[in-house]
Formats: sequence, structure tokens, C-alpha cells
Amino acid sequence: MKKSYWQNIGEGFNSSSGESWKVILFCLFIATTFWFFNALNKADYSTRLAFPIEISFNDELYMAVKEPPKELRVDVSGGGWDLLRRSLGFDLAPIKIALDNPSNISFLLGDNFTSQITDRLSELRVNFVVDDTLPLQIERIETRSLALLLDTFNLDIAENVVINYPVLFEPDSIQVRGPSSFVNALPNSLYINPELGSIADDFDAEVSVGTLGSRLYQLSPDRVKMKLSVTKFERFSQEVSLTSQGFPSEYGLNNELVEVSYSAPSNSFPLALIYPWEIVVNFREFDPSDSTVAVLLKSSPEFVKDISINPDRVKITKK
Repeated sequence: MKKSYWQNIGEGFNSSSGESWKVILFCLFIATTFWFFNALNKADYSTRLAFPIEISFNDELYMAVKEPPKELRVDVSGGGWDLLRRSLGFDLAPIKIALDNPSNISFLLGDNFTSQITDRLSELRVNFVVDDTLPLQIERIETRSLALLLDTFNLDIAENVVINYPVLFEPDSIQVRGPSSFVNALPNSLYINPELGSIADDFDAEVSVGTLGSRLYQLSPDRVKMKLSVTKFERFSQEVSLTSQGFPSEYGLNNELVEVSYSAPSNSFPLALIYPWEIVVNFREFDPSDSTVAVLLKSSPEFVKDISINPDRVKITKK
């Protein structure tokens, strides 16, 4: 005798545990499918759709500071099948909005597009536009020239090396293009901070000018040639005669020579020897407690640095 559909299902429940679950899941799937298709046949649903919009303008003259909105939310009613099809984006061509002078427009009114949306959703009822306004931030493009300078704050300079200024750039300025409010807020110079490592020798190569911290800026060129020269210093020492000032005739110096140590460019040592150093001792600085007077540096070669004098006080003797 041929078994009915329901008899087969009943036998499925009486079979092994694994087979029973398969039958249960199958029944649930069939029931859910029937319910879903039956629900979609109803015509009294409401939902909100994201209707695509496409805002355009002359991007040679204007630039968006913030990305313009790409959709407009609307509340609609209609049949389940129609709402499903529209929710999935089928046949929703965007509304194209061309702006002639966008820098003077801060927002668009959502209600202004109700008629266009109604025409495109003819099978649905458009209840209202959810988005009252669509904010815009579009500015006219401006271009400025910024002079290039080296940011020396974070430079790693090798010991006993000094950079010779100015540092030269070729070209010595760049063009910055971007929204007017951004460009006008920039200073007149751009300090660049290239990765040079430890600076110990002359440098002559291309470097990146970096960024200004925003994707809205366009820099041209983005790389320039930088020429930097350095002077290397070495440590030298020599003896220098003291000059006495204001000494009474009965007093004199126990030692009229002191040792001067200093840093100077490697190739300038002979000049430092020839240059007339002036190191004085003035009797007004005399300290009776230890019979010494301070040693004072009055003049030295302009190209030396880190000068130290030994000793820094000398004995005074009475003749």
C-alpha cells in the first residue's frame, strides 16, 4: 500500500536520532519558506530606504573638505516584494546633483528631492524624507608657494661636527594646492624633516618634503634636492702668555703662561696658533686669602669654541 506524505514524516520521527533531526530541520525550512513568501504577498509594510545620490562639481576649481553624502534616507510603504527588491538596491539609479558654485552652499534640503524619488519609486508610496538636510563642505581650491627650511630640532649631528648654514634646496620652494581655508592657514615657510641619520659629512641628494598632515594638501614637487655642508672640529691646545693689568710695581705673576684647550675646524689649527689670543689677569680680582687672581679670556679666534683655560687662577708673588 502506498504511504502518504504525512506517514513518511511520521516514520522519520521514529527512525534513528540523526535522521529525525534531518526531518525536523526540513519541516522547519518548508514552514519558514511558506511563511516568508506569504508575508511578502502583503501590501501594508513600511520601511526606510537609502536612496543613492551623486553630487558633482568642477573638481578643477573646488575640493570637498568632507566627503559629500552619497545617500538620502526616505520612509516608504508598499508591498513586501516591491520593498524587498528596492531594499536590495535593484533599479535604484542615483539622483545626480550638479553644483555650479558649491563653495556658497553649506547644505541641501532633503525635501527638494521628494518628487524625483516619488517618480523613481512609482510602485511604492513615499511617506517622507528622513534626512532634512544634507551637509556640504566644499571649498574653492587655492595654491600657495612655501619656502623650504630645514627643521633642525630633531637632527642627529655627529660629535664635533657643525652644519654650515644656510642649507640649500633646489627648488627652494614648493607649491601647495588645497581647500582655501586650509591653504590660507599655512605659514609662509615649510620646515622639512628628512631622515638623514647621523650627520657627519656633507650631504647632496634628493629628500622628501614630507606631508602637511592632511590628504587635502597636494604638494608639488614632493621631493627636492638638498645640499648641506659640515665643518669637522678637532680638539687642540697651546700655551698663551698672560697680560697683567693694574698690578702694583711690587707684585708679579708666579707663572706667566697658561694652557688653552679649544675645538677648531680641522684645517684651521695654524691660524689659531697665529691669532693673537688675549688672556688677562687684573689685580682687582686678587684674593688675599690664597694670593691668587682669576684668569679672564678677553679675545680669541672667532672660529674656535669650547675654550677652557688651565689653570683658571694663578698665584701672585711679591717682588
